[in-house]
Amino acid sequence: MDWYSSCDKTRFNRSSKSLLLNPKGFSRLDLSIIKIMDLYARFNKKIKELYLEKGGRYILSSYLHFDISPLPKSVNLINDKTLDRAILKIYKSISDPKLFDKDRAYNFLPLLRVEENIYKFKHRKGSTQRRQDRKKPDKIRPLTYCSNYEKLIYIYYNLILEDLYEKKLHELGLEENVLAYRKIKKDDESGKNKCNLEFATDCFDVIKSETSKNGQCIAIALDIKGFFDNISHERIKHEWLALFENLVELPYNHYKIYESITKYSYIRKKYLLQKIFGIKNLKQYHKVIYGYTNKNELLSIIPIPLTKT
Repeated sequence: MDWYSSCDKTRFNRSSKSLLLNPKGFSRLDLSIIKIMDLYARFNKKIKELYLEKGGRYILSSYLHFDISPLPKSVNLINDKTLDRAILKIYKSISDPKLFDKDRAYNFLPLLRVEENIYKFKHRKGSTQRRQDRKKPDKIRPLTYCSNYEKLIYIYYNLILEDLYEKKLHELGLEENVLAYRKIKKDDESGKNKCNLEFATDCFDVIKSETSKNGQCIAIALDIKGFFDNISHERIKHEWLALFENLVELPYNHYKIYESITKYSYIRKKYLLQKIFGIKNLKQYHKVIYGYTNKNELLSIIPIPLTKT
């Protein structure tokens, strides 16, 4: 039996966050189980967001890559635990630190790269409305994405880092100042998160308040071009390690995640489909990859070196 089947779930039916903030009356083992169950509950919720609800069924929204999603394509929404069982199985697999042990040596798949055309909204002559001119893109944005299974791995580790990051912000007294890549609840009792419009409103309210008190307020607006393209990998590693207490190096499983996002290879989707497989759409591609017994056999047919970072 494991933690999920053996623990008394009714005992931990209260908010895990409030229990962790006020842990009196709970043993260290109890708190560990609470953390695990809370992490699993959030993972379960996150995975279900990948599904679209249509006519009383969960329909998986998957995408083209070197693998097929390990999640079921569709399950009954009402009184059907198929999806929960599948998510729990995946959770146990990817939460196992031994997944990246040298004996098992999980290898990350190459990424796929596509180019997205960006069309700006512009005013046309003699018109007050703004429309997109789709004759020529204003910008071409490269997008690179991981495989279906590795997306689930990144979701799991993202949830872990979220907790560590929130704890660090609280220690530094910055929980009210940092907004990017965070979910911040509204001030009302709706339980919903704030959006960019509400953050902007809060900002203007502060400016008005400071101006009325002091007669002036200085606000700085800037944009750093290519920030994520040029950020130091060593700095990422240093800040990642700083989230852990009393460690001199990253845990091995976290290091493998770090390595996968800083030292990766990719292949262009258009080249993969047209030049290698001679096909044009997703359905044909799925038929092709179902014919291969494993991912290594599939990757072996790519006759060119992958682009590496």
